[in-house]
Amino acid sequence: MNDPTGPGWHAVEVASTRLEVRVDAAPPHGGRRLWPSVGEYPVYDEFLYYVMLQDEPRNTLFEQAITAHAQGRTVVELGTGPDLLWSTLAAKHGARRVLAVEALEHSAREAARRAAALGPHVSVVHGDATEVELPERGDMCVVELVGAIGGAEGIADAVADAWKRHLRPGAVVVPNRVRTRVAALGARRLLGGEPALHPDVVPYLGEVLRSVGSVFDLRMCLTGLTAADLMTTSDLLEDLDLAADRQHHARRLRLEVTRPGAIDSGVLWLELQCAADQEVLDSLETVTNWMPVLLPFHLSEPVPVTPGDVLHLDVTRRLFDGVHPEWSFTGSIEHADGSVTPVTAESPYADGPFRGSWLHRELLREAAPDTP
Repeated sequence: MNDPTGPGWHAVEVASTRLEVRVDAAPPHGGRRLWPSVGEYPVYDEFLYYVMLQDEPRNTLFEQAITAHAQGRTVVELGTGPDLLWSTLAAKHGARRVLAVEALEHSAREAARRAAALGPHVSVVHGDATEVELPERGDMCVVELVGAIGGAEGIADAVADAWKRHLRPGAVVVPNRVRTRVAALGARRLLGGEPALHPDVVPYLGEVLRSVGSVFDLRMCLTGLTAADLMTTSDLLEDLDLAADRQHHARRLRLEVTRPGAIDSGVLWLELQCAADQEVLDSLETVTNWMPVLLPFHLSEPVPVTPGDVLHLDVTRRLFDGVHPEWSFTGSIEHADGSVTPVTAESPYADGPFRGSWLHRELLREAAPDTP
């Protein structure tokens, strides 16, 4: 899978399609490195779980919220993973009962092994959180189905279902609020050259595509971004008030250009709050496993902009499989001189366009047929 097919390209097999992915093992430009977004797919391995366990900013906020509220409660954890991390913490801080739900079979087996050492009040239920039946309702819910785009792993509908079937009125939900913001920038300039993946990352790209059985423009994260890289104001794509069981999904975005330059992409990032009285984790300001996600526009070249220009985008949200959201963006840059530049973009879970954006055209290509 990682054998190079030529200088700077690695091969990936997806069903009957053979792709080539541009690679570069050199140190990243300005600390910025492309990564496929993997959290919303069943591709977790020991390394990815290790990265999550080492994510101190994320872990600290979850730990503070759980230790403050677990005492005497029945705690339901959705998506516990093999390490049973938050269920174990809740049990050690006085939870009366812990019910941990895990969809992946191998992870559920390992979590059950760990639960056995904690006592009979901790149990693991294997299955999808929106389908399993629990022996009793909880008065606290811990759910880490949080994506780099907050709702990408299906947390909104999972928690909405939990309120209907798994939780008592007034239950505590951790995290209590998840928001995703959007702005625009010039990603090609920030990458400092042709976009490429480190060779060690290519297997994850292959696993994502194979998990859905198709080739498409998968989401790509970009490390090393800061607020200083943004070229517009930001707007909210989604605001998931999980504690109140309320969801807001934007239908139209307005991004005002704040400095001259050229834009070719949007960027989406997470704002997460585990408790109402807690600080907000901003993935654009904090190094965390929730990396900002690029939204490369369907353009051939970056668009020059100046302050006074405004990017308007109409947003369509749909569920691919009843769980995982996808987004389409259609709009234009209205320039201060009266001219207009059309802009479109896609953020699919599966299927969708292939090599539709400038980023994916430069990063991916179909391999040439083998010569007889």
